[in-house]
Amino acid sequence: MNTYRVKYFNSGGYKSTGTLTTDLHIKRENDNNLCLWDGEVKVGAIEAIEQLFIQQLGYIEELTIIDVTLESDA
Repeated sequence: MNTYRVKYFNSGGYKSTGTLTTDLHIKRENDNNLCLWDGEVKVGAIEAIEQLFIQQLGYIEELTIIDVTLESDA
């Protein structure tokens, strides 16, 4: 499991942070965009990361992820 610290703007426009835990990997591509990966297979772009994060929040929230940092890859 990988644990990421997610920085995002919530629906109110406030900057927030949260934690995302997943078996998938988040990588920054050459064009500096964040993408979600399952091994060597690209699963989706930033929108897929946002949907996964919203699922873990447990409620519907309009948000925009601005940065993701790997905290642990245990």
